[in-house]
Amino acid sequence: MLFKYTIFGMSNIVYGIASNEGIISMYNTEILGCFGALMIFLVVFLGIGLCTAYIYRSIEMFGTFSLKEIYETMDSIDATKDFVRSRRVINNLSVEYSLLIKQYIDEKHREQKIKNLEDKINSLYKDPAIVRSKKLEAISEV
Repeated sequence: MLFKYTIFGMSNIVYGIASNEGIISMYNTEILGCFGALMIFLVVFLGIGLCTAYIYRSIEMFGTFSLKEIYETMDSIDATKDFVRSRRVINNLSVEYSLLIKQYIDEKHREQKIKNLEDKINSLYKDPAIVRSKKLEAISEV
């Protein structure tokens, strides 16, 4: 029985959008309001998704997101020295050139990455819980 009324209600909503008669116009306003809110959420989250995908794609392809650093790397590599500085050229680079740029940038930042990892490890040993556990281990060994 409930399913019958659901179908009748849906038919009023679906076929009543075009007509502006009485109570159906209230349905129209409610439906269009909810649809507008849904579209706003869709646009916002689609924008966030596309921006983060672009950032992670460039980090994965070139090892960095900074366009300035990519341009400087292209200038220092002989194979890509003559390329024009534009996003279109960077987005359409072949795999060989993007691998050359990534290898150069990874070598350039290797010491900095190692230093960051050492800093993280050193800060881990300064954690009070780890210090206490090391003291307890030293006491239990004696």
